Amino acid sequence: MDERAARALIDERAPNAACALCGGTDWITAKDGKPITFLSFEAKEDPRVRVLAIVCTNCGYLRLHSLDVLEALD
Repeated sequence: MDERAARALIDERAPNAACALCGGTDWITAKDGKPITFLSFEAKEDPRVRVLAIVCTNCGYLRLHSLDVLEALD
C-alpha cells in the first residue's frame, strides 16, 4: 500500500483527527510517506512492524499507523 492510499484510508476511518497533545488538525507524513519498520525483540515469528508515521504540524506529535492493518482493511 502506498502512502497516498494509506492516508486516504486513515482519513476515511478517522476524519478530522485532532492531535492528542495540542488539538491541532494539520498532519504531514514523515519520511516523505516511506514506511518505517520497527523490530520487536519479543516477537518470535515476524519481528517487523511496518508503520506510516504522521506528524502534527503544530507541535510535532507523532502518530504511527500499522500498514498491515490498513492493508487488511483495504
